[in-house]
Amino acid sequence: MSNSESDWVKSIQIENLPENLREIAELIGMENMLLMLEHFSKQLIYIPGKDQIIKNAKRKFIQNNFTGVNHRDLCRKTGYSLSYVYKILKDANNNSL
Repeated sequence: MSNSESDWVKSIQIENLPENLREIAELIGMENMLLMLEHFSKQLIYIPGKDQIIKNAKRKFIQNNFTGVNHRDLCRKTGYSLSYVYKILKDANNNSL
């Protein structure tokens, strides 16, 4: 945001924003919401659920930390069943071929 914008931007009130932007501004602050608008203006943005991000991180963790014999340890660390850990490792192995 340029200096000339900052004067009038300060006059924007959260309560005058559309509801969807109001929620964002209340969550991350007006300045960050305006930065998002500047960067993503007129783009459709899909925000995945937190559970999807966690699932992907757990899969990557299992793949990166598998030693060949630590299946049960990976189960304890991720909360996944032994069969699911095996499935993740099998899928990763099939994708690398």
